[in-house]
Amino acid sequence: AQSLVAPECTSRHAVPAIVFAMNGLTSNPWHDFSDVLIPLFITTRAYDGEIQFLVTDLRPWFVDKYHLILTNLSRYDIIDFNKDTGVRCYPHIIVGLRSHGDLSIDPARAPHNYTMLDFRMYIRDVFSLPPEGQGIPYKETNKKNKNGGTSTEEQKPRLMLINRAGIRKFVNLPEISAAVQ
Repeated sequence: AQSLVAPECTSRHAVPAIVFAMNGLTSNPWHDFSDVLIPLFITTRAYDGEIQFLVTDLRPWFVDKYHLILTNLSRYDIIDFNKDTGVRCYPHIIVGLRSHGDLSIDPARAPHNYTMLDFRMYIRDVFSLPPEGQGIPYKETNKKNKNGGTSTEEQKPRLMLINRAGIRKFVNLPEISAAVQ
């Protein structure tokens, strides 16, 4: 009979929690966004930071890399669920992330009808990127240079082309390189 009794809470929380995993295909930006960050946005954005993350298979490098996004989605410390020995009590717990497909958000299924445009605006805000109408900094510099600025050399955007091996390899790398040049 004693084994059927719930253990006492070692900590009580006033905010809900979400339990999710960071394992799998993370370490690739496409999978980081498609498998974790966009589903995390879909699942938690409506809480406006008032939710705590309980993460299994926590990857410290992932938390460091996406610190701004994660701390904006939750105002609370991330709990490494595999190492946590306490009994945490929450008013509500969500287990798992909602996903609508690869790099997509279906507004009909998302809280507050969020769209990929909402995610894009959220990311722009988190990283303090200039507003849409303000222009891109290197383009603004080039406009100034052409209209009487001091530098005669046009500043160009930086681009990195990565040719992968195996099945995702570019078959026309010389043509792509020429177009980029």
